[in-house]
Amino acid sequence: MSKQKCIKFVFSHAAASNKKLLSVEFYSHIDVDLDLYKPLKSSFCSLTWTHGDLSKIQDLRAIAFAKDLQSISINTILHVGGRNFKRSDALAIMNTIKRMGIRNILALKGGAVTETDDSKCDFPYGLEFLQFLKQEFGDDFAVGTSGYPIGHPASEDPIKDIAYLKKKVDAGADFVMCQGVFDLQTFKDFYKRCRQHQIDVPIYPSVYAINSYSVLKNLMNFCKVVPPNYLETMERYENDEEAITDYSVKYVSDLITALLKDKEITIPGVHISCFNNLSMVQKVLDKLDFVDLKVV
Repeated sequence: MSKQKCIKFVFSHAAASNKKLLSVEFYSHIDVDLDLYKPLKSSFCSLTWTHGDLSKIQDLRAIAFAKDLQSISINTILHVGGRNFKRSDALAIMNTIKRMGIRNILALKGGAVTETDDSKCDFPYGLEFLQFLKQEFGDDFAVGTSGYPIGHPASEDPIKDIAYLKKKVDAGADFVMCQGVFDLQTFKDFYKRCRQHQIDVPIYPSVYAINSYSVLKNLMNFCKVVPPNYLETMERYENDEEAITDYSVKYVSDLITALLKDKEITIPGVHISCFNNLSMVQKVLDKLDFVDLKVV
């Protein structure tokens, strides 16, 4: 099983070399042909969590998927949402992950909430889970947190979100993984707000490469604001997968280029969420000029 690299050092090494990173997000509940990953110019991946029977940790889908990634030497950030865990469950899961050699965690509240009463949760939100990880495991893991350039879906004010994000960084978050970046200016505004509030850890934007209007509609339950021109074009091509794919590939490759070349922000690279459609990712990467973008 491969030795995993601490993502903090991956980021710092790229910065010191004046290079940029590209990476891919996997969904643990969706099957994927990992042979398609090997040719990609991806420095690491992230892996979403899928809830299951906590009495059989080794059989959890995310744990099994993570082992598959390790078997072919893919450095991994494992998403873990704490809200549904009792403290004892969290300790058992995180010790299993530690023994596996995984070094990087994205600490979240978690999407599939089974308990609606905060008072009954050991980790009602991402902050409490992140604090637990730092208290119990110290530097065993590089721990990231999520950021929302357009505001968290449950928040009415993206500006106030920054104060909460600052609490998570002050609690020890090593990096911020942004969700749902659809345009450069919105991300730049978010980035600048973070820096103004002394959030000085690496901020890593994630973009969506999708080839289905129905997937976009589902995403809009999570991403409160989608650029009108993007939405209108996807609606126009709703029943034409080839046209949607061509449009999305160009849109995403242009966005990645803009993010990596902008002089007002300093980011380690760009994360690509593709719902395990690695052929879509390859099409996006084929549009990029790696030399010009200084992609490692």
